[in-house]
Amino acid sequence: MMESGSSEKPYKTMTLAEQAEKIWPILIIYAKQQELLSYTTLAYLTGIPAHLQAKPLGRVLRYCLNQKYPPLTALVVNLAEGIPGELYPGNDPYKEQCQVFVFDWFKFDRIPTSTDFTQD
Repeated sequence: MMESGSSEKPYKTMTLAEQAEKIWPILIIYAKQQELLSYTTLAYLTGIPAHLQAKPLGRVLRYCLNQKYPPLTALVVNLAEGIPGELYPGNDPYKEQCQVFVFDWFKFDRIPTSTDFTQD
């Protein structure tokens, strides 16, 4: 929830790349804590409705794959089954979640920005 005077843009005025940039640090924190999060929780934390998260999550996934990182988006799961949604392209989400948990996400000098999440 935005406070009065906040400089954060509401999701409706954000590009998909900006939405991906907003999602990235949340996923890193959950990875460090070795926790999964639901699409509902991600919606609460970002203001991006669950049904509109596929495209920005796809940008995060593409960035991870291009950088040879584990698929960080494997941590976002639906409440009913506890696994990523049907658009998640991975073959073994449990294995991929473990890879995300053990990866050192804090070894980098900088976090990606919206420029890193632009369409290829």
